[in-house]
Order: sequence, then C-alpha cells, then structure tokens
Amino acid sequence: MVLPQIARQNGAQHQPAGLSIPAVQISGNLMRLAHALLGLCVFAFSSPALAAGLSVSEQTLTQNGPRYTIDLKYPATGVGAIDAVIAEFAAARRDEMLPYFTDPEAVQYLPEDMGMFAELNYGIGRNDGEWFSVMFTYFTFAGGAHPNTMQYGMNFLVADGGLVELAEIIGHDGIKFVSAYAVSDIDKQFGNDGIEVNDEWVLRGAGPRESNFAAFNWGAETMTIIFPAYQVAPYAAGPVTVEIPTAKLAPFVRDDVRAPIASFDCAKAGTAVEKGICADAGVARLDRHVADAYAEQLLWLTEEAQITPVRQAQRDFIKARDAACGGKAAGDAMTQCLTDAYTARLAAIRAG
Repeated sequence: MVLPQIARQNGAQHQPAGLSIPAVQISGNLMRLAHALLGLCVFAFSSPALAAGLSVSEQTLTQNGPRYTIDLKYPATGVGAIDAVIAEFAAARRDEMLPYFTDPEAVQYLPEDMGMFAELNYGIGRNDGEWFSVMFTYFTFAGGAHPNTMQYGMNFLVADGGLVELAEIIGHDGIKFVSAYAVSDIDKQFGNDGIEVNDEWVLRGAGPRESNFAAFNWGAETMTIIFPAYQVAPYAAGPVTVEIPTAKLAPFVRDDVRAPIASFDCAKAGTAVEKGICADAGVARLDRHVADAYAEQLLWLTEEAQITPVRQAQRDFIKARDAACGGKAAGDAMTQCLTDAYTARLAAIRAG
C-alpha cells in the first residue's frame, strides 16, 4: 500500500526534536495552551459532523505510558480502500514516536512536570461524493526546544477509493503555476504581517517540486496548501496557508487523473523501460518520487565534492534499473521489476 507524500520540514528529515538536548522548561498549563492555540489556528476546515457525502465516523488510536500520551484521531468513511490507507497512516505515526517515548535517554532530560505526547487531529476539506479530502495536523513533543507540528494532506477519488497526488491532477505545468502563485502569496502574507522574507528559504520551500505541496486539499472551489513550520519560514511564523481558486487551476487539470504521469514527458518515451514506466500509474508515481527526492538532495549541496557522488549514484541507479528491467516483457514482469527498483532507490535516498 502506498502512503501519501509527507510534508517535510525544509532542510531536515521529519523526526521528533533532538533527544540529546535538554528540554526547555515549559509548564504543563503553558504547554497545553500552546497546543490548543496551534490546533485552532492551523486549519479551518469543516468538522466531521458537518461533512456531506460519505458518512464519516471518528476513530481514535490511543496509548499511554509513564511519561507519554498518544492520542490519534482520524476519520473512517466506510470505503475500504480509503479507510485502509488512513488507518495505516495513523498507525505509522504511533509507531514512529514510540521508540523516542520509550527511550530512557529522552526521559532523563524531561523535567518532572513535563511529558511527551503525540496528537493527531484532522479537518475534512471536501466530501461531496466525488472527492474525499482530509488534512491532518500532527503535534508532537519528544523533548527538545519546542513541540513540532506537521501537516499531511490526503485526497481520494471516491469512485475507486484511491489516493491522488497533485501532479496527477494538474500536471507538471500546473505544479509550476502553483509554485509561482504560492511564492507570490507568501511574500504578500509576510509583507502584510511585517515579517522579513528570506527569498531563498521561500523559493526552496515553495519551488516547483511536487513534494513542496504535499499537504494540500483539493476543494471544489479552492485548493488549500499548508506549508509546515520551517518549510518557508522560521518556526515562529508557524504553518503558512496558501489558497488558490480552482478556477485558476482549471487550464491545467488533466482529463484523467488516473493516467500515468512520470517525471518526464511520457509522449516522448522511447526505451522499453521508459514505456514501462509510462504504462503503469503506480510506477510513474514512484518515478516522480525518486526524481523529486533526488532533486531535493542536490538542492542542499553547494560543494562539487558533495554533488558529484550524489549525481553518480543517480546515474548508477538508472544504469542498474535499465539493465535489470530492460529485458523484461511488457506488463506485470516489467511493472514489478520497476516497482522494486524504484522502491529501493527511494529508500536509499531517504536514508541519506
């Protein structure tokens, strides 16, 4: 099962705050107040009770320990494919935090009146029988200077219950348009709030890479994007929201969001491998993910001594992919070979 792309803090892997740094002393009341305020201001979608379309019920995944609490809320729709992805996502959030919550080194730095926590809440952005869109806000504290807040967007076609990613809706030209719109809007927002804009930071966090807009909801009239803290601005600025009228995106909407869209133009696919990538939507999605992750690797490198091995690793991957899969017959054998190759490459890039 393929989980959605995850919005990342710009310039760092998404991980809990560093455990080797003593936590700042924050009173229990102040922590709860900060938590409540962040939860209220991050998102303003309709509540589950008000949603139309699919019948939505709230599910809860909880677990408590001596110095931690886990409270994860998520929707269930009655559509098996949708519910399986969301439930797996919630379980993954629990599983990623438990090692930190149960680490004796982390606990020893916590003041007596503080505990660690993970809370997941959500808002439904669209539920009209055609689309089901939900935005999650994930609030965690595992020691460190401050809590972390992340947003995760999921958009499903109700007809088949499958996830849809942004490039699959609006194509590569649409991604470029969204980037330009978001950069301009963020500049205006910061200007109005008197916040000094770091142009390089904004351009990196809102540049034309699909993963920059992973936390999006495809609304009937508005597409909402949330840039988590650190992605386009300092932590103090909090999450940044950009709303784009879908009418402005209409020229880019693809006729069939389920048609494969790779990182390259499938109309120009020439080799057997390229045709194999463009023959399967899942493989094409993996191709985009690998290309995006590779581009992000390069984005943060400035020295040629750092850049050269990263580029060589990508060349080596393409050569090995073509050698392993180029002789496979079109169809299931080719699809499986490419899926395995891209999955391994993506894991290698993310592992650093």
